[in-house]
Amino acid sequence: GHPWYVLVQADDSADDPSLPDRVEAMLAVAIEHGVARDATEADIKKMMDDFATALNKGDVDALGKMYSDDYTLIDQNGAVQTKAARMEMIKSGKVKMEGMKFEDLKIKTNPAGDGAVVTGHVSGKTTVDGKSEDRNSMVTWVMGKMKDKGWQFVNAQITDIKPGTAAKPDDKKADEKKPDAAPAATK
Repeated sequence: GHPWYVLVQADDSADDPSLPDRVEAMLAVAIEHGVARDATEADIKKMMDDFATALNKGDVDALGKMYSDDYTLIDQNGAVQTKAARMEMIKSGKVKMEGMKFEDLKIKTNPAGDGAVVTGHVSGKTTVDGKSEDRNSMVTWVMGKMKDKGWQFVNAQITDIKPGTAAKPDDKKADEKKPDAAPAATK
C-alpha cells in the first residue's frame, strides 16, 4: 500500500485548553503502536530500504547521492574511509555486498528535524578482495537533512558482533516485563 499523510488542525468551540494535549497523546499512542508514523521517521526508514537495495546492487550512482560530500565510515576493522574511498571500493568491485538487511532500526531525530542518529542490526554477506564473510554487525549512522539534497549519511560506524557475546537490543525489555512477586500478606 501507499502511505497516507494527514495534517491535523483541531479547533474546539468550547475553548478547551486540554484539546492540544489530548490530540498529541492520541497521536503518540498511534505512533507507538505502529498505526501512524512520524513523517521524518518514515522518510528515514524509506531511505534505509533504498540504501540496502543500492548496497546490494553496487549502485554507485544511488549511493553517491546518499553519502554527504564529507561522509566518513569507520568500518568493522577500525579503518576510516572517506566517501571517495568508499565509492571507489564499490565501483571497482573490491567490495561487494549481498543480501544486506537492516533490522531493529532505532531512529532518534533532533527537534529541528534536520538531523538523526539511526542504529540497527546489519546482516548479509560482504566480499572484500574476493574474501567473503557473513555480516553480523551493529551500525550507527549519523544523518543530516541537506538543503536541496534531502537526507544523507554524514558518518557511520560498524561494530561486528562476536558469536555468543551480544543480546538482541529488545532482550532486556522482555526481562523487565516479568511481573513482580505478589506482596506478602500483612497482619
